[in-house]
Order: sequence, then structure tokens, then C-alpha cells
Amino acid sequence: MEINIFEFAAKHALRFPFRGSITTEDLYSLRLEDLDKLYKELNRTLKAQEEESLLSIKTETSTLLDIQIALVKHIVADKQHQRKLAEEAIDRREKKQKLLALIAEKDEAKLRDMSKEELQKALADLEK
Repeated sequence: MEINIFEFAAKHALRFPFRGSITTEDLYSLRLEDLDKLYKELNRTLKAQEEESLLSIKTETSTLLDIQIALVKHIVADKQHQRKLAEEAIDRREKKQKLLALIAEKDEAKLRDMSKEELQKALADLEK
């Protein structure tokens, strides 16, 4: 059975070593740079606790650290994805504004090219 890291974090009340101690949900309020620092710290701690062994038995501490690292990685990936979506939305909005401006210019050019009679007829049609 695959473990759900968020369920595990909730059941075990995981805390993370950042400016004291923070909860899993607090991770979402951290900047990417802070999450990267936390990831590096967790990785250093995990490597310091790992001993070479022929049996390679996982300790409870290394399992907790693995899950903490997986949570931080997941949240970083999510934040990067959300940032990318926001940037794409801004790009689409800017392109839409440019297209609308170009359409308005074309409409105006079309009106400028109309004869006086055509303009008067269009005006009369609007007054109906």
C-alpha cells in the first residue's frame, strides 16, 4: 500500500524545523527560497543519520525525514506549477489586450476609409 504523505503528516503531527517549529500547512506560506533551505536542512539531517549497513534497515527517524522531504518537494513542485500558471494567465491577458487594441485600430481605420455618405448612413442607422 502506498503511503499518503499528507495523511501521515496529519496522523503523526509532523513538525518542521523552521524558525522554531512549523506544521505541514505552514509550509504553504513559505517562499520557495525558504522551502529550499528547509529541504537542504532536512537532507543534511537525513545524511548525517544514515549509516552504512549491509541490512539497510529503515529507522523511524529516517522514515519521518523521508516523508518530510517528500512533503517539501511536493509543495515546492505545486508552488512552481501555480507560479507557471499565473505567468501564463498574465501572458494570455496581455495578448488579449493587444488583440483587442488591434481590432479597435482596424475598426477605426475602416471607419476612416468610409465616405461621408457612408458615415452619415451609419450614423442614421444608429439613431433608429
